[in-house]
Amino acid sequence: MKTIKGIPVSEGIAIGRDIVYRKEKIKVKKKKINPDQVKAEIERFNQAISKELKEIQDIIDNYLHNEKEKELISSYILILKDPLLEEKVIKMINESNYTAQYALKLYLQEITESFAKMTNKYLSERFSEYEDVIARVIDHLNGNDNHSEDEVFNNNKEGDYIYVLDDISPSQVAKHYQGIAKGFCLAKGSKTSHTAIISRALGLPVVVGLENLFNEIQTGDELLLNGHTGEVVINYDKATLKKYRSILEEESRQNAELEKTINIPARTADGKKIPLYCNIEIEQEVDTVIRKKADGIGLFRTEYLFIDRDDLPQEEEQFQVYRNIAEKMKDKPVIIRTYDLGGDKIAGTTKHKQENNPFLGCRGIRLSLKKPQIFKTQIKALLRANIHGNIMVMFPMISSPDEVSESIKIIEICKEELKQNKTEHNPNIKIGAMIEIPAAVFCIAELAKMCDFFSIGTNDLVQYTLAADRINKDVERYYNPYHPAILKMINITVANAHRFNRPVSICGEIASDPDFIPLLLGSDIDSLSLNPASVLAVKKKILDTRYDEAKETVRKNMKNNAFKKQD
Repeated sequence: MKTIKGIPVSEGIAIGRDIVYRKEKIKVKKKKINPDQVKAEIERFNQAISKELKEIQDIIDNYLHNEKEKELISSYILILKDPLLEEKVIKMINESNYTAQYALKLYLQEITESFAKMTNKYLSERFSEYEDVIARVIDHLNGNDNHSEDEVFNNNKEGDYIYVLDDISPSQVAKHYQGIAKGFCLAKGSKTSHTAIISRALGLPVVVGLENLFNEIQTGDELLLNGHTGEVVINYDKATLKKYRSILEEESRQNAELEKTINIPARTADGKKIPLYCNIEIEQEVDTVIRKKADGIGLFRTEYLFIDRDDLPQEEEQFQVYRNIAEKMKDKPVIIRTYDLGGDKIAGTTKHKQENNPFLGCRGIRLSLKKPQIFKTQIKALLRANIHGNIMVMFPMISSPDEVSESIKIIEICKEELKQNKTEHNPNIKIGAMIEIPAAVFCIAELAKMCDFFSIGTNDLVQYTLAADRINKDVERYYNPYHPAILKMINITVANAHRFNRPVSICGEIASDPDFIPLLLGSDIDSLSLNPASVLAVKKKILDTRYDEAKETVRKNMKNNAFKKQD
């Protein structure tokens, strides 16, 4: 038995035998046709496109029910109907007399070179989609309407299987999740990939980023896949299997209990209401926020609009995203954080040079103020979208009042420019700041005179206070949210913000940890913003906790300079 660790992107636990499949590179021989065959070859190409369009539409109609899921798969249709694809392939058939298969291969090479020029370090989900679509069209041209991936699923019809793959397309996830596929172990992928989004929506456990995956796992291995922790246990023993089955049973029982709280407001046992907001990274997560009946969106991380692309998101594109979210949330708060690029989130679109210490470099508001035109584009989109809902803007990585002052001046400039251009917008927008640098904690009184609200980003606050890189496993033991200094900083922030009647929320990972909730309630936090999957568990903890007892616990802990998890 051995365990490997990857990145959990879709929660859940799966138990089953593995099926290992390595996608082969597209192999097409260079081949030409006679000039008199050109017309027929173009028709053959068009028929292959039509076949694939029909297959994608079949997946949308028969395997998906949520509109956002359908939108994600519809990206394949956009690729197939891309005028550039048709133009370039037909040109190569016409002018060079290449077969349609070879013309498609050359087109894919061109796309590959285009994506290779991207300067960010993240794999491009868009390239994966292009590669998948073109491979499937080539299959049709070769007379193979049963695609290789489909055959892998169709050849295994009995039993529970966990698929071990380089990657899998969103369309394949949607098509096969109702069958024998119980989970996926992927060498590639990211949390924001379309495959991850579809998997989360369908409740299918997925772990990605598994290094040396095909050296560690062999066909026929028995696997335990933990979509909560990213762990994959290979050839587990009886004791481990018993443990995981027990976890599954307990999760099922707990989920049934938690669902009973979905319509109950989050109030402590002695009556204090604690609004629960959600952190989201992509627009498609809003449906889950609404289903969980959260009180709003406490943090929309807009940097994910900037990564995995080689062009900047323009004002209109951003406006559409912000408007869609605001309209769906209706009158509920939607707090949109201006892009927090830098650190572990790099975007080649900002043409930002590499830094030796990116977490201590030009990130967050520093980068926004350094590149005011990009910043202004985002602010204008937010002001325009504010007509359609209750949008608030929040600045990341604030370390001084000067940064807030400078940012507010840019907002005022944007309002004036929109007004002069007679562009419809709502200038009445609340302004907040992230408290995640120790310096901001000790400037909170000055910041409170300029801001309408605050949100404590504990992930970075812990990192900067304890000098422990939060993504460095070698210093993991030093990254301790229960360190006395962290709880003291939370209490200092809340106490001073409340002097100016400014509400304070927590939007870091500790807000999703039920064990941490009594300490946060006892610190007089006004609200919590957490990942959507944790809303009901945290609500249950709030319902079971007395506010007065939590206050007393924190008072004693502050006095004794020691904090620990509360039962």
